[in-house]
Amino acid sequence: MPAKPSTLSGTSFLEEVAEAVLAEPRPQECAVVLPSHRSKAAFFRACARMAKKACRLPQAFTLSGFVINGEESEIADSLETLAVLYSLQMKGGEGSEGFDSFLSWGPVALADFNAIDLSNLDAQTVFKNLEDIKGIEEWSFAEDEEKWSEDMQRFSSQWKRLHPLYNDLHVELKSKGQTTLARATRNQGEKGIAEGFDKVFIAGLGAINESQKRYLDKWDKKGKLVVMWDGDKSYAEDEQVEAGFFIRDYKGASVIKAVRDGLSERQPEIIAVDCSSIMSACQYVREQVMELSAEERDRTVIVVPDASSLPVLLQALPSQKDGYNVTMGMSLRETPIYSFLNLLHRIVGRAKMNWRHEELMAIVNQPVIMESYSDAEFSRDARNVLHKLAAKHLVWVDEKAIKEHSKGAVYEFIQTLKPLCTDDADEYLNAFVVWANSISEKLSESKDPWVKSGWDCVRKVIAMVLRLQESHSPCKSANDVRAVMKRLLSSEKIDLIGEPAQGLQIMGLTETRALDYDNVMVLDCNEGMLPKHEIEDSFIPLDLKHAHSMPGRYEKEATYAYSFYRLLNRSKKVHLIYKAEGATNDGTEASRYLLQLRSTFKPGGNLLEIENLKFNMPLPKALPSIPPLVMSDDMRKKLEAWAQNGMSPSAINKMVSCERNFAYMYLLKLQEQKDLQENMQSNTIGSIVHFVFEEGFKGLKNIVQTPQHFNAVLKNLDSLLMQATKKYYNYNIAKKGENLLLIESARSTIQKLLKVEKEEIFKPGHAPVVLKGIEEKLSAEYTMKNGSKIKFYGLADKLEEEDGLLRVVDYKTGKADKKKLTLVGDFKDKLDKGDHEKAIQLLVYCAMLLKKEPHRETVSAGIRSGRFAKKGLLSLEIDGSEVISRDAIEKLIEWIQSRLEDLASEEREIEHNHDANYCQYCVVLNPNKKYW
Repeated sequence: MPAKPSTLSGTSFLEEVAEAVLAEPRPQECAVVLPSHRSKAAFFRACARMAKKACRLPQAFTLSGFVINGEESEIADSLETLAVLYSLQMKGGEGSEGFDSFLSWGPVALADFNAIDLSNLDAQTVFKNLEDIKGIEEWSFAEDEEKWSEDMQRFSSQWKRLHPLYNDLHVELKSKGQTTLARATRNQGEKGIAEGFDKVFIAGLGAINESQKRYLDKWDKKGKLVVMWDGDKSYAEDEQVEAGFFIRDYKGASVIKAVRDGLSERQPEIIAVDCSSIMSACQYVREQVMELSAEERDRTVIVVPDASSLPVLLQALPSQKDGYNVTMGMSLRETPIYSFLNLLHRIVGRAKMNWRHEELMAIVNQPVIMESYSDAEFSRDARNVLHKLAAKHLVWVDEKAIKEHSKGAVYEFIQTLKPLCTDDADEYLNAFVVWANSISEKLSESKDPWVKSGWDCVRKVIAMVLRLQESHSPCKSANDVRAVMKRLLSSEKIDLIGEPAQGLQIMGLTETRALDYDNVMVLDCNEGMLPKHEIEDSFIPLDLKHAHSMPGRYEKEATYAYSFYRLLNRSKKVHLIYKAEGATNDGTEASRYLLQLRSTFKPGGNLLEIENLKFNMPLPKALPSIPPLVMSDDMRKKLEAWAQNGMSPSAINKMVSCERNFAYMYLLKLQEQKDLQENMQSNTIGSIVHFVFEEGFKGLKNIVQTPQHFNAVLKNLDSLLMQATKKYYNYNIAKKGENLLLIESARSTIQKLLKVEKEEIFKPGHAPVVLKGIEEKLSAEYTMKNGSKIKFYGLADKLEEEDGLLRVVDYKTGKADKKKLTLVGDFKDKLDKGDHEKAIQLLVYCAMLLKKEPHRETVSAGIRSGRFAKKGLLSLEIDGSEVISRDAIEKLIEWIQSRLEDLASEEREIEHNHDANYCQYCVVLNPNKKYW
């Protein structure tokens, strides 16, 4: 008894084919036509299992390879054919100038030419029908042609010249000893000779076009053709099931092996799995795979109809020593290569080395460049350059700016791209070849398979374009070259071929043809993916295609249906995984094939038994609480140094609002990365407002303020705003868009503040106000009761004296709440709550003023809010008094001492305050190790 295949516990289709072929007197003189190269390899393994004696094996072909086996002309590749078509359409004088423009319709015309040949149709008739249809659709041809507009004439000529181009193309190719694959297939169907083999076995095929049928008929008439369908009667004989369309449609063949009747007797266990997303679906597959034994994995296939799901699947699957056998074509669009080249083409297409900051950041962090320039020096230099450019708010960056801030590595990389900044097609091509080769050399040590294999595709494409340009010169500019490259790359696939027979297999849907497995898991069972809804560009409308029996959408979708249904033939367990309708808010619904299995498909007269399962990803465990920091001796030293060297009011507020965030910022010295801000932030607006006040009142120290002083600031406001913007931002990008609105908002805030302050201090009976300082630097040192010293420092927006009382005024562009500036009694408990930040700030300013003016016993402090400018000066009050005495400052010092002592105590744990707002680090840092 022959050994069973490793991929199936029962008899496989290819074993049945091998058995039939090996039963021939001379199997080596037979040809076996199979649906794919993968099935060819599997067929030879089946022959090895089924052979009862030593013998020579038959020859195996794919259908296209078998039909054109006797063709004498060279098959021209599609790109070269396209170049010939471009040259021909230019000779007529009405062609599209520039290869880029031609690419908008040339490939469509070529696809229609091929479709006509594969359908064995008279091209003149088809294009005459097309010309007539288009004429009727657009305007009445009863109208005098001499009165047609230029657009009408151009429109008409487009359809009229398709047939001449079709004829000229084949004549031109023939003169070169070439032909297209479609024309070669037609030639063999019309003139080919059926000889060279004793018998031809057609096994497991689906769609067969008219020209291929004609060639196969020649073998059939000689009694040498055997057709073996890899289908089942349940759908092959049911007119309502499109999966059997090609089996029912095929006419001819004197010997057709009976279609098996298996599903009516034994049906696989089918599980329809409703998942919320592709990640959820891949998690389900992972769980199923982990439950399989090694032997069961050998008999399992994961089918991936949509290649975009493959990267997610590969990340989800459990690691396996020998990896997984992946057999499918993955679009280059799904790799980092395609996006990288789009970015590169956009940059060099400007013909000048001008970069947007975001483009520079994207390209130096792109996987292709990170793999090519993997040394630490490049990474450091890239971070340094981006940081410095962001600090200057340079949205657009030129070569000079990069050179100024680069230490060499990034600037040298930019220099390698300069030769690509040309508009000449040949210069661009030659420069791109040199640059692509240098990248390839740098990638030689890369371990990223997607980048390496993807870059090989790029080199192959550019070699094709270079050869094309040398022979036909279709590209007149660098833009033409980039357009050709983009079109070729968009259709390029990375062939992932897993040939070993052992192990779990991952395949595209079409790669599964003629192969059988016990366990099948099909991803992407959603309408639009299974079958794919693709609208093919064509000049020939669907009704005309239908009239000439050319394959259309129905036939294409029937190929998907056949590939799907045949997975049920010999399998034991099938998982059909889909996203539920509306689960992703994109109108997703289950594939029609799944709906057919549930409601209309009845092998043996009965519906299939389908288990419906709704899979939910396992809920994550509760997020662990952020572990506390424990004060170390080193952190205590830094805390002491911080207190002695100078505490700003904002730093004290950080300590109060969240000690953990404070420790990260001031003790462990963590810093946020500075990114480019294309739009001004609130702190920038604040700096601009403060600058206007500082420059506007400059030179008025110790002078009684007058209305003229305020009027002068308002009069010079435009100039002051411009100066402020240049200092704190980039003036060139502040004159439009959102930045302009923000500048106008700052202008409005300043105007309101000045207007209200002027009305307030110059109203009748108000004491004169002397300006004592603007943007005044303050500092003070105090000795606490425990003998330790602390130091304060800060920048007072405005110091003024009214009726002998010195006052510090702080300008806020945002809002300020009077309630938060009101303290009573022993206010230390209120300060501990962390919601009196502005009161703490003003108290610290008062402490510094009293130290600076030792002869004074009292001072005052207040805030002017841009958001609530009409409320005027909001003064700090303690027990109903706006006068702040030294007693209040002593309470402040005692409170700070208690906070510092508590924070520095032994084994002190520093927790995150969950009520705190704007903790820059607590939210993102969750250390598992203690690095301090």
